[in-house]
Amino acid sequence: MSNDVGECQHESLERWRELLRLDMGELLKLEKQRRGVLEDKLLFVNAANLAGFWWCAQKSLLQAREDELAFFTSYVLQGAEVGASSSIEGSDPLELLRHVERVYKTHGPDEF
Repeated sequence: MSNDVGECQHESLERWRELLRLDMGELLKLEKQRRGVLEDKLLFVNAANLAGFWWCAQKSLLQAREDELAFFTSYVLQGAEVGASSSIEGSDPLELLRHVERVYKTHGPDEF
């Protein structure tokens, strides 16, 4: 039984290593294209960026642009971790993005 757990943990670590080798900037461009969002438009932001808008709109926007890649990376890695029990076909970046999107559509924010 403990051997099964060790194998599962090893597979999970290998999946993380594969994801971390991806060029997240290129993957973000692909996700924006897939969703029909212009490359210069924000898609991934967090609540702190939005709350900062009331204090300084320009600072908030600039910070959100700086942070977008980190938010997207978190989105992909967290989605991949939640769905780690199901397989992601091959190494197709579009399949990875579809998989992550399915995970988020089937899990509420309090389930992560």
